[in-house]
Amino acid sequence: MSYSHFKKLAGILGLWVGKAGAEIQIADADGHLYQGGTELTPTGAEINKLAGLAPTAAEITRACDVSTRIVTVATTPLAITELAHDGKVIVLTKADDQAVTLPAATGSGTKLHFIQGVAVTGGKHTTINTAALDNVLIGNAIVAQDSADTAVMFEAAATANGISFDGSTTGGLKGDSVELIDVAAKVWWVRVIAAATGSEATPFVTRS
Repeated sequence: MSYSHFKKLAGILGLWVGKAGAEIQIADADGHLYQGGTELTPTGAEINKLAGLAPTAAEITRACDVSTRIVTVATTPLAITELAHDGKVIVLTKADDQAVTLPAATGSGTKLHFIQGVAVTGGKHTTINTAALDNVLIGNAIVAQDSADTAVMFEAAATANGISFDGSTTGGLKGDSVELIDVAAKVWWVRVIAAATGSEATPFVTRS
């Protein structure tokens, strides 16, 4: 039976018939959907939910761009964006006063991983600050002691909204790292692993 004849018969039987390529798609009078002779079982609500999951072009680019997983930066200031830096390893290579600003925390799940690629020079700093003073950091920092095979842990204060490596007591040596996740509106989760010289101190700061 040809497709045209089948469609005419389906009309008599109260079926809706469509065609996609070589496959015949049918909806019967009760609303059951078929494709290639197989009934499709998801509910209308489930189909609508899937339809709402269509990614944007920016989301596709962010997920598929694996060519620049390592981003090496020697400039300052550096404004982080979700599109350019989410899921990337960002290597900071400016030894004297490299300033980094995070995007506003919205609960997007954006993940950032910073590596100190060079040691911060004396009297200078690497800073990683939230976009606004009311965006805060939650988490901790582990700072290795240079005088023994032990470490000191510092908790981010409730008002902490920045990180400052000074190349000495608060970290900033080559290989130090900072991981951040945008976990909620105005909240970044953070984990710092660093090494220090002198008397170890917290890298967390509260800007005002």
